[in-house]
Amino acid sequence: MPFYLSEQSLSRPWPSSLAVAVVSGGGTHDLRAAIDQRIDLFVTGDAAHETYHAALEAGINVLSGGHYRSEMFGVQAMPGA
Repeated sequence: MPFYLSEQSLSRPWPSSLAVAVVSGGGTHDLRAAIDQRIDLFVTGDAAHETYHAALEAGINVLSGGHYRSEMFGVQAMPGA
């Protein structure tokens, strides 16, 4: 699933700084925590269809980069990789 930009986000001016949460792989289980912490952008690997609706209702933006693609950079950054 691609980037979700909520209608609420389009109607308000962007702040000078954004709160961003990043969870690699299948991080949709952490979406509720991101919403509760008033995160502006939630970046994860996999996003289920339900993620879209929860994010839209909460006014949070979600970027789903793909499960494998979101994990490979962390693994490559480890010593000995």
